[in-house]
Amino acid sequence: MPPPSLENMVRWRQKPELFVTDLFKDPKTGAAVTLAPWHTEALHAVSEHDRVSIRAARGVGKTAMLAWLCLMRLSCYKDAFNVFTAPRREQMSMAAWREIKKWLACMDSHMRDNFEVQASRIYMPGLRNEAVATTVGAGSYEGLQGIHDGNLMFFVDEANGVADSVLDVVLGSTTTAGAKILLTGNPRVSAGLFFRTHCSKSYQNIWKTIRVSAFDMV
Repeated sequence: MPPPSLENMVRWRQKPELFVTDLFKDPKTGAAVTLAPWHTEALHAVSEHDRVSIRAARGVGKTAMLAWLCLMRLSCYKDAFNVFTAPRREQMSMAAWREIKKWLACMDSHMRDNFEVQASRIYMPGLRNEAVATTVGAGSYEGLQGIHDGNLMFFVDEANGVADSVLDVVLGSTTTAGAKILLTGNPRVSAGLFFRTHCSKSYQNIWKTIRVSAFDMV
């Protein structure tokens, strides 16, 4: 199956919310997907900023947004390499990866056929575009070292549970032009990089931050 047209890639990069509304149906109703305003804000924030931190309540559609963003970057950016990481294995296999599979099943069939899904890898055959899942714990970051790429993006979910020593490695890998990092979670402790991105003015000069409350659901 051929990749998307150049016209659509440009269009989706400029307005990433259209990637969602053009290609997906709601998994429950089969109708067109309705994005919450914060979804659109978050998708644009990642397009326009290299460092984004999203503080989100549970049940607002955060994991769906991560799935859409992953598939959009794989579809629209040459040699896109998405790295998903979280403190615990079950957060990867039971959350983000399961959500990506769910939305692939609801994707336009002509686009869906461009993707192959494995236990911890999603790729587009014939291209270098792929997403991989890895896990990290306190002081455990060997799997993240040595990753550098122009269209690299780190998705760090439950970032409040990831040690600063690990996030330092992630930040060191995103020094290449075009590389990005997205932190998501809920800062339940008043310490760590994720907390500082939302509560320290000096960090907010570097990070684009978004706060999503339980009232911001679709």
